[in-house]
Amino acid sequence: NNCGFSVWPAWFHSGNQSQICPGGTLLEPTQEYSFFPSALWSGYFWARTGCSFNKTTGHGPCDTGGCNESLGCKAPGKSPFTTAEFLPNRNNGTMKYHISFLHGFNVPIEISEHHGYNCTHLSCPCFETMESCPSELVVMSGDKKVGCQSPCEKFGDERHCCRGNFTGSACQATEYSRYFKQSCKDATTYPADRDSVQVCAMAATYVVTFCP
Repeated sequence: NNCGFSVWPAWFHSGNQSQICPGGTLLEPTQEYSFFPSALWSGYFWARTGCSFNKTTGHGPCDTGGCNESLGCKAPGKSPFTTAEFLPNRNNGTMKYHISFLHGFNVPIEISEHHGYNCTHLSCPCFETMESCPSELVVMSGDKKVGCQSPCEKFGDERHCCRGNFTGSACQATEYSRYFKQSCKDATTYPADRDSVQVCAMAATYVVTFCP
């Protein structure tokens, strides 16, 4: 956690896999947490912000990214939150990874590799994504701007979610995804936006940094 405030990182699996406990933790500024899934685990990580967990029960709300009002996530987070996603390929020993704005944005994020595999570094380091968020997507907590919601989760329509008549080649960038891409070229900004997806070694050690 490189932010000047506490974050509550969380993770959730993709597909039919089991959730890896505890599913979330607290990181104060400068703290780190190591996560050791199986080689073929696929899933995503995000930071929750503005959480208030009861010290006895471990339950409570978050301003962004909250999941089942618990420190340990047993369900996907609630938009908006910036995502780091990982998908291994058992056939060739590689890992697909990317930064995603498909669930919106709450804190800057970076994916790097620290053990010499020469993986492509991805970084969305600017709070400007939230500060300049289109007004209809802004998420507030009191008088504080805490996130920028994804257009799919805000409007729920076929065009922004690339569903129904907007699947396949009909899934195209929108004014909102273009805004997000201008904010961070390293981010995936709509479902068919695959330009930012990178591939490196499954055996690499990946580091997700909040507020790089």
